[in-house]
Amino acid sequence: MFGSTRIPVVLLTGHLGSGKTTLLNDYLSTPGVEPALVIVNEFGEVGLDHQLMRQTSENVVLLENGCICCSVRGDLVEALKGLHDDLRAGRIEPFSRVVIETTGLADPVPVVHGMMNDFQVMLAFELTGIVTLVDAVNGASVLERYAEAGRQVALADRICITKADIAKGDALEMLRANLQRLNPGAEIMLRSLDRVDRQLFETRTDGAADRLDPEFWLSRAKSSVQSLHGGGGNIGSTAILRDAPVTWDTVSGWIDRLVAAHGPNLLRVKGLLNIEGAERPSVIHGIQHLFHPPEELADWPSEDRRTRIVCISDGVPAEEIHALFAEAEAEGERLPA
Repeated sequence: MFGSTRIPVVLLTGHLGSGKTTLLNDYLSTPGVEPALVIVNEFGEVGLDHQLMRQTSENVVLLENGCICCSVRGDLVEALKGLHDDLRAGRIEPFSRVVIETTGLADPVPVVHGMMNDFQVMLAFELTGIVTLVDAVNGASVLERYAEAGRQVALADRICITKADIAKGDALEMLRANLQRLNPGAEIMLRSLDRVDRQLFETRTDGAADRLDPEFWLSRAKSSVQSLHGGGGNIGSTAILRDAPVTWDTVSGWIDRLVAAHGPNLLRVKGLLNIEGAERPSVIHGIQHLFHPPEELADWPSEDRRTRIVCISDGVPAEEIHALFAEAEAEGERLPA
């Protein structure tokens, strides 16, 4: 249903002072960057003014490198649909990708939820990654004080640590360990002062070929039950492993139970499944109560054929996640063959 013509979208999050605007400025000024649409909340909150070239409408301006900057004060989904209509009608300059910068105190879950839940947006745009910036100096205290910061980290595909050069003592390594605990499936990078790694915005991070290797997830999830306290509030991760193949009845039954009981608190669910009777693995990926259609991979990423599912949640006991899966397995065993 969805073709390759959909426009890739990257969501850029991070608490106040984490360096989102500086990173965007550096990216947009990097030679060879294709024209992009940058969506921010208000021009007054970002430092893109020195790049502005001319006003094209009430809330859209053209930047020097051909990129477009749009301020959105209302519904992001409606703004995306309007911008796509403007693009098709030739009222704005063409762009090859979208970068959405959220405010520092924003919970990214509603943004992702809105994009996944609107059919028109899904036909035109594809969310290819969530990048979260964390300040190495203040990141630990921010995670302790602000629940939104923990959710920003938990939802990320890539976490970029900024100001690492001025972090004192072992603060950087302690922060990195905490980030890995909160989101064992994320790639953690250090923000370089002299260059921008373009893959933050130009390489998809949610696809099976990138971050869906469960070896990567489980190398960071030291046990199947992660602690649910410390930095990040009640956010924690747990991993479900099964040596024997599972059935779609079990997986769907577990998802139904999990969503019904804890849908709003499911920040991220990612899994590689060995389905009974199938030669190739399948991938599941969900946020809250919205799950992408399962995707069958061309081959296994390693010799390990186990089913592996990683759940990142806010306040959901790991034991309950495992118990619901066991219930679904038991129900599946009672179903007639």
